[in-house]
Amino acid sequence: MITAAVGALKERGGSSRQAILKYIQANFKVQANPAA
Repeated sequence: MITAAVGALKERGGSSRQAILKYIQANFKVQANPAA
Protein backbone atom coordinates (compact mmCIF):
# COMPACT_ATOMS: atom_id res chain seq x y z
CA MET A 1 0.00 0.00 0.00
CA ILE A 2 2.76 2.42 0.89
CA THR A 3 4.73 1.82 -2.30
CA ALA A 4 1.55 2.28 -4.33
CA ALA A 5 0.86 5.57 -2.54
CA VAL A 6 4.39 6.91 -3.06
CA GLY A 7 4.31 5.91 -6.72
CA ALA A 8 0.92 7.49 -7.31
CA LEU A 9 1.72 10.75 -5.53
CA LYS A 10 4.81 11.34 -7.73
CA GLU A 11 6.35 14.00 -5.52
CA ARG A 12 9.93 14.93 -6.44
CA GLY A 13 11.24 15.38 -2.92
CA GLY A 14 9.48 12.34 -1.52
CA SER A 15 6.02 11.98 -0.04
CA SER A 16 5.18 13.09 3.48
CA ARG A 17 3.68 10.71 6.02
CA GLN A 18 0.48 12.75 6.06
CA ALA A 19 0.15 12.62 2.26
CA ILE A 20 0.69 8.85 2.21
CA LEU A 21 -1.88 8.35 5.00
CA LYS A 22 -4.44 10.51 3.20
CA TYR A 23 -3.91 8.60 -0.07
CA ILE A 24 -4.26 5.20 1.63
CA GLN A 25 -7.46 6.24 3.44
CA ALA A 26 -8.94 7.54 0.17
CA ASN A 27 -8.02 4.54 -1.99
CA PHE A 28 -8.03 1.48 0.27
CA LYS A 29 -10.57 0.07 2.71
CA VAL A 30 -8.92 0.92 6.02
CA GLN A 31 -10.23 2.43 9.22
CA ALA A 32 -8.99 5.86 10.21
CA ASN A 33 -6.77 5.27 13.23
CA PRO A 34 -5.25 8.47 14.64
CA ALA A 35 -2.74 6.47 16.70
CA ALA A 36 -1.07 5.03 13.57
